Amino acid sequence: MVAGISAKELNQPDPLDVALEQEGATAEFTAKKFKKLADAKMIKPFLPKGETVVVYSKVLEDNTTQLKATIEIAKVRNWYPKTTVELHHSLTEETERWMAEIDGRTRGKLPAKLADEEEG
Repeated sequence: MVAGISAKELNQPDPLDVALEQEGATAEFTAKKFKKLADAKMIKPFLPKGETVVVYSKVLEDNTTQLKATIEIAKVRNWYPKTTVELHHSLTEETERWMAEIDGRTRGKLPAKLADEEEG
């Protein structure tokens, strides 16, 4: 980025994209890697209690790796919204009105439970 201008705005390839391509991290390579990670498995060994010998093992879904890969795929594919919505609203008038109403009803009065205790 030069003085706030990105490489795309200058019609230049992004230097990081160029370096990744040169190192073999092409779009096809990345897609295959994402697919492999999205289908990741792990081997879970099962041991009898107190034993150190594996009785058997089972191939299970590696949900943590799969989820992280899926999130990264969604980011790369721009499936997350790029824009944010900003809402600006002053609640001052409404808040003041409600506070005045609450104060008018409760000022000088104890909550019901405490009022009963003081009388008794």
